[in-house]
Amino acid sequence: MKVLVINSDNKMSVKELDNFKDMQKIVNGYIEPVYPSHAYEDKLMNRNNCFIVDEEGLLKNKPINYMGTLLYNGIYNEDNPHPIVGDIIILRICKK
Repeated sequence: MKVLVINSDNKMSVKELDNFKDMQKIVNGYIEPVYPSHAYEDKLMNRNNCFIVDEEGLLKNKPINYMGTLLYNGIYNEDNPHPIVGDIIILRICKK
């Protein structure tokens, strides 16, 4: 499947993945689907899309992914309790 990868340096690339282990390699950890509600509400993303993130990214002190955070819940600031961290994958096939 083709996916969009956004790393924490805001570089984007399209990759072809064969299985969930490929996803784990990209996020460098256990995968977790995340549904970017802000992007859905503002019609920036289709509701059939989701993020795949490292489930333990915050515990590993991964850098903030500003593009992912913006899509998820607005511009990141210190009062924002839900930053998206590390490299993320955007899939077109997830269902909430």
